[in-house]
Amino acid sequence: MWIDTPLFDRSAVGLEGIDRVLDILVDAGIRGIVLGPPWAAEVTETPEQGRPHGPFTDKVFRESLRVHIGAKPIYARWFHAFKPDERLYRFTRLKPYKAPDRGGKPDIFKQILKSSKEKGLSVLLLVEGATPTVFLNPPEGSVMMEDVLGNEMGYNCPNDPEFPEYMEAYMRDSYQNYPEIDGFMIDHLEFPSYTISEIFACFCEACRQKASALGYPFEELKSGARRTYKRLAYLTPDDIVAISTARSGILDSFAAFASDRELSDWISFKVESLNALFETMRACTKDIDPRLELDIDCVTASFALLSGVDLRKLHRYADFVNPKLYTTPDFWGWRGRITEYLKTLTKLNPRLSEQATLRLLHRIFGMELLLGGRTLEETLGAKFPQRVLSSEAQKNLAFLGDMAKLRPWIRLDIEVEELDNLLRALTETDVEGVLVRSYEVATEEKLNAIRRFTTA
Repeated sequence: MWIDTPLFDRSAVGLEGIDRVLDILVDAGIRGIVLGPPWAAEVTETPEQGRPHGPFTDKVFRESLRVHIGAKPIYARWFHAFKPDERLYRFTRLKPYKAPDRGGKPDIFKQILKSSKEKGLSVLLLVEGATPTVFLNPPEGSVMMEDVLGNEMGYNCPNDPEFPEYMEAYMRDSYQNYPEIDGFMIDHLEFPSYTISEIFACFCEACRQKASALGYPFEELKSGARRTYKRLAYLTPDDIVAISTARSGILDSFAAFASDRELSDWISFKVESLNALFETMRACTKDIDPRLELDIDCVTASFALLSGVDLRKLHRYADFVNPKLYTTPDFWGWRGRITEYLKTLTKLNPRLSEQATLRLLHRIFGMELLLGGRTLEETLGAKFPQRVLSSEAQKNLAFLGDMAKLRPWIRLDIEVEELDNLLRALTETDVEGVLVRSYEVATEEKLNAIRRFTTA
């Protein structure tokens, strides 16, 4: 078993030098890197931090990783490291976000790419899909997502009719600048569902048009989502009983709770929308160069359908599928998402106990870790055991149905004991490779854990 493409964090090279970092990765048994997205950054820090405004330094990046969900210590604006070729975007109104004049600064990505290839490492270039605006700049002219109440969400909508054209242009533009790459990784091509309000999106005008094109009655989908959202805000004891006795299939409880077909139609609509985009991305990749690999990442299987991703179909479009087995307490991790869901539901329903809410969430998502305690702290405070992590890894494999294409993401910014449990769970699942993120917190102890995994 081996680790083939860890995320090479932009910040790490500034401290230790490109060659030294790559040598460390090679020594740990790593055979490739995911590079990018190929953007440079400027940052404005929030007043409460008390640090002066300045460049996006390694220290700022490292400190930002320690922030828990809900905090926004920095406001980084990312810009393309290369100058976009305007000719490629002539058939779409969407344009890459205009970057400030970088004054002839060297392209760090070219340097990393050159050194990686010299050391025999494969390189995938990361391309953003539904860009979270709190971190990155979506294409200029983007249609932004709206929830069922009409509130604008912080992501560009993948159902924008010109978004596929833009993605094709951007992938070609990236390849022109970095022709040595071995493929692309598509990140965040989803309908985000990290918070309760995000679950009930998107209902923008672009989604209305897409629904009509696919034969879905948009207003019925919207009314069904609105009813479900309202019922979540006014849970009754009978609702809890219905959830706790519902079938155990993924999202069966949610469908039973909605009590109408619009919910399943709405999820199907999101899945069909994204599958069309995935198909476009695959065709584009192979048209650029048939040798190029296409990886598509997604949230873990328990949450994937809410994001419009059907793992059972994703293997048709990707050479490798990369579900995020992130256990962290931040916005992207399991602990962060579950905390957000629970706190929102208990705030909307003051009489709802944490134990009842955890039971509800377990019935909806089927995550074994939600059976860990009576309170949020009991459930998420302890290190996840191998058994719990194996359960989720096995679920991803069962849904994908193709072991050879499964390469999950893991992160190093977790406790060593939990990292060991996760790596043992993946070994037990016979996963052939994983992707490692967060090099900047890769202590020697954690690198040794990875080294044991790669030589197992």
